[in-house]
Amino acid sequence: MKRTRHPFHRARTAAALLLAVFLLLSACGESGAVLSAQSGAFAPGVYRSSARGNNGSITVEAEFSADRILSVEVVEHSETAVLSDYAVKSIPAAIVGGQTLAVDAVSGVTETSNAILQAAAGCAEQAGGDLEVLQKPKEDAGARGESVALSADVVANLPLMDTMHHVLTAWCIILGALAKRRRQGRRLNNRPLCG
Repeated sequence: MKRTRHPFHRARTAAALLLAVFLLLSACGESGAVLSAQSGAFAPGVYRSSARGNNGSITVEAEFSADRILSVEVVEHSETAVLSDYAVKSIPAAIVGGQTLAVDAVSGVTETSNAILQAAAGCAEQAGGDLEVLQKPKEDAGARGESVALSADVVANLPLMDTMHHVLTAWCIILGALAKRRRQGRRLNNRPLCG
């Protein structure tokens, strides 16, 4: 018996091949950091700048090499300690890690976050950096189709989750038994469910 192919088989194969080549070529685009495209983006050195936060002035110290942000640190602030601690640590780390000033503010301490970013921008400006390039959001790796490693801090109530698991398991067993009896044509009223 002769095997016949669907009339659109070749067209589908060609389209799939074309799509694969397109995706392969699009993955070869620019993926470097924003700053790496510019040689001599900064005048090397350590710079200080301040900006007004929620409770007063926030002073940031940043160190630059010719083409990288080496470190950013909040050296002085009068913000509420417990509330601002996360922003004071995470925003400078995000600036250095991403080599960008396009960093999201921390929810709940937006004024503090924005002040840290403004002070860091002041440092970058003193170092001769292009603020327009630094404040431009970088393309997300996930938007280019690349795999992105994600992590999250999750607080789980394990005893509660374990109890919920047992309850759901019991309901599945009960519903399965009901469905089995209904398929067998048994009456549910006359017999106990478990037994």
